[in-house]
Amino acid sequence: MEGIKSLIFAAVESLKDVLAKHECSVSWSSGKDSSVVLGLVMQAAASLKRAGVPVRPITVMHGDTTVENPEIRAYADKEIRAIERYARALGIPLTVVVARPNLTESWQVRVIGGRALPAMPGLNHDCAWSMKVEPMKRARKVVLGDGARNIITVMGTRFEESPQRAARMRERGETPDKSWQGDDGNLYLSPIALWGTDDVWEYLGLARAGDSDVRTFSDFEDVFRIYSAGSGSSCAVVGDMAARGKSKPCGARTGCWCCTPAGRDKSLEAMIAGEERYGYMRGLNQLQRFLINTRWDFSRRLWLGRTLDDEGYVAIRPDVYSPDMLRELLRYCLTLDAEERSAAASLGIAPRFEIISLQTLIAIDAMWNLQGYHKAFEAMRVFKDVVLDGNHYPVPEIAEYPRPQVLPKTQWLYVGLDYKDDSRLIGLRDLALEMVAEEGFGCMGTRTTRDGRTVLDVNTAPAFEVDEEGAVLFMEFELDRVLLEQERGYLHQGPTDGYLYYSRMGILSLAPQAISTVDEILRRTWWKAQHGWFGQVDTEVLLRASVPVKQEELLRHRQAA
Repeated sequence: MEGIKSLIFAAVESLKDVLAKHECSVSWSSGKDSSVVLGLVMQAAASLKRAGVPVRPITVMHGDTTVENPEIRAYADKEIRAIERYARALGIPLTVVVARPNLTESWQVRVIGGRALPAMPGLNHDCAWSMKVEPMKRARKVVLGDGARNIITVMGTRFEESPQRAARMRERGETPDKSWQGDDGNLYLSPIALWGTDDVWEYLGLARAGDSDVRTFSDFEDVFRIYSAGSGSSCAVVGDMAARGKSKPCGARTGCWCCTPAGRDKSLEAMIAGEERYGYMRGLNQLQRFLINTRWDFSRRLWLGRTLDDEGYVAIRPDVYSPDMLRELLRYCLTLDAEERSAAASLGIAPRFEIISLQTLIAIDAMWNLQGYHKAFEAMRVFKDVVLDGNHYPVPEIAEYPRPQVLPKTQWLYVGLDYKDDSRLIGLRDLALEMVAEEGFGCMGTRTTRDGRTVLDVNTAPAFEVDEEGAVLFMEFELDRVLLEQERGYLHQGPTDGYLYYSRMGILSLAPQAISTVDEILRRTWWKAQHGWFGQVDTEVLLRASVPVKQEELLRHRQAA
């Protein structure tokens, strides 16, 4: 006991010195290590306040990927309220900042919107970068501004976690009692760098027991519950110790419910098998397994590449999910949401998770139409089918698809570059609206892109956004009408009518630097529609139309000309 008390005393004294002289930022994930660090920071701040020493502002930085294990999300939200209450009661100047990914960075729009495949074992794990690292960097810059270099960020890194982590910490010069400078020029402190895992759990246990030396914002009871449930053990400490050295990519034993780099989510499976209270997450776990088990099923993939090279070639190989697979995934997610709303209503509680928000749904619909995966408003038809008409699509239990012994070789389809200058291909513009605007009645004018093209003067924002109020108004007043017009075969602007509709209604906002790119993608989608490459393209047709060597195809087209 004396050992942990000495560690606590040393850490608190070190943090008191920091808080009295510097603004402080705490990276808090809600896991055991970051919870200990935040607990120590709050102890130090409380000690200074009792001594009449002014405490410099504290910012708690927290990331929400929007696809967290629902139990973790609920626990983190509960702890955030406790942190804020504790700070208010003691007069500690504290702000909690929750960083979330932009729409295009979110798992839902990246994967179901057809922008990227889920990360898988053995491949890069860029999902962590886009859903956690980048949002946290942006939030830190917005909140702390240019003064970030004078702020000390407190972290929960420990040498004992792994040899790889220890090597990186030594390289950075991390110490528990003195701040160190990172590669970004900012200052950091690692107050539990020398703590062992047993020290971490002993601190949390003292807080749970109400020990007078560990009075902080929480008793961490839920930390024990979640670690215990996630390890399939009756004891959180035993379960965590048993799992040491066995963590998979992301180090997330209880991370995102859709996490595929880790393979099967054994922690979520253990929670569901261990207690019925976690049974509401069964469908989420089934969807995660479905993604894992279909990894090598190339019939579920789009083989027509989305990028044209400088010679006018498109790669023919398994790429993102196919349009049919994207629709299938949206059906499953909307079904899971609908069933959770029903289950929560029967219990008299708020839904414990939501995969597809209204803004996310419109973003997916726009992305599908932008890339020519589906005709306009297809995601809205899926929404109507599942949510309004009540047709549910449970995630199927399927066996793992075997990895092919030989992976497909890339072939090349020559499409040329003439489409770029074809004035018949409509990009990000509305000819009818432009004519009305010339008469003084238009609500949206035009602008000229950097390459001299005329496009809609769309709303702009730092990143792609869906206006929440506009989305609600669309669902209430426009949804039935646009679906009826589609059913009757009315098209205002051709194959990309959906994206153009959302743009001219002001529902979408684009980053200014993305407008030219969106215009080109829309024109390319028109070209694909005219040549039969729109929607669910037959893979065999693509393979027959392509060649293994670019030059052969280019020579054939030159000879034909």
